[in-house]
Amino acid sequence: MENKNFECPQPNREHYEPIKPQVSRRQLLRVAAAGFAALGLSVQAEMASAASKRVKAAKTSAIPLRGVKGFTLNGQFIIITQPRKGVFKAFSGSCTHQGVRMSSVQGSDVVCSAHGSKFSATTGKVTSGPAMTALKTYKVTVSKGDIYVTV
Repeated sequence: MENKNFECPQPNREHYEPIKPQVSRRQLLRVAAAGFAALGLSVQAEMASAASKRVKAAKTSAIPLRGVKGFTLNGQFIIITQPRKGVFKAFSGSCTHQGVRMSSVQGSDVVCSAHGSKFSATTGKVTSGPAMTALKTYKVTVSKGDIYVTV
């Protein structure tokens, strides 16, 4: 077999003019990042609303006044409280300190039995640590004696 060396012609660089961009690289990246962020946020919002589902949790009579009851709804452990007669609130049932399930009330607080964190049975906000983050809240609706939670 014969070995041939091929020579590639080099372009004549004298005929090329450099292209000067109208937009700087930094400006282009900023616009792209803003666009992707807006797109990402809108997609997440659509996914969240599509995934949200109103689930029947219990009869109103199942939740004691100034008490709490836990339920697994759509695979999530959720607690429902009745801090005042006829007022129902729903929260994540796992302590934000270390994820322990909660199911007891002391006074006006839901209490974690593991380390003593306390959360308002009305708002889900931390009233006593070691937890530092409030419980996630869920929308509650009551219709004809039934409690529905949007999960």
